[in-house]
Amino acid sequence: MYAQLLTMALADEADLDGRAHHAPLDELVGELVAKRRVLARDPELGRSAVSEIARQLTYDAELVRICRRLGIDADPARFEQPADERDRLEGLLAAEGIELRRQGRRD
Repeated sequence: MYAQLLTMALADEADLDGRAHHAPLDELVGELVAKRRVLARDPELGRSAVSEIARQLTYDAELVRICRRLGIDADPARFEQPADERDRLEGLLAAEGIELRRQGRRD
């Protein structure tokens, strides 16, 4: 289900202005790091499940876009276990010199 939501989110974004294809990579990475910090925070009391899923989808969509831009295989269908795929992609980005994990790890 999550993988389907992520696929739809990426499809919707592709219909926008194509910003991810034109923005400088360092700008996109900076936004991803900021989103990761939000994702790494403990869930706030009273936060709905829908809100939590939206935070994860926002981060994962940005993660997939950046990976694709760098030629890293990033398929939303692999997000059936989102935390596992998130870790895999973050590790591949780290191998490319883009370290996201030191910003805080979500366990």
